[in-house]
Amino acid sequence: GVQHIFAHVQRWHDHVETALLSQGWTSARSQHQAGRSAILSVQPPRPCAVGALVAKALELGICCASPDGWVRLSPHWPNSLDECTFVAQGLQAAYDSLTT
Repeated sequence: GVQHIFAHVQRWHDHVETALLSQGWTSARSQHQAGRSAILSVQPPRPCAVGALVAKALELGICCASPDGWVRLSPHWPNSLDECTFVAQGLQAAYDSLTT
């Protein structure tokens, strides 16, 4: 049901967000559970062309968007927690490819 799907998405967000925060990324995710949604919005440590970052991430197989300068991830029930490391490392690699 909806509650289980939401809880699964939040666990997915927990993993990806924690990994990215440890690399200096910023998250717009509410610290209060009641204010959370199914979208995780993050920004890299330093400003970069976020559209280009998203394009690089898509090349790596990471579905994301950037309608407003934030990298937006919106996993759902089919997304496995096993892919969280791949997503976090892939976003960091995409960012690194633009800044080095």
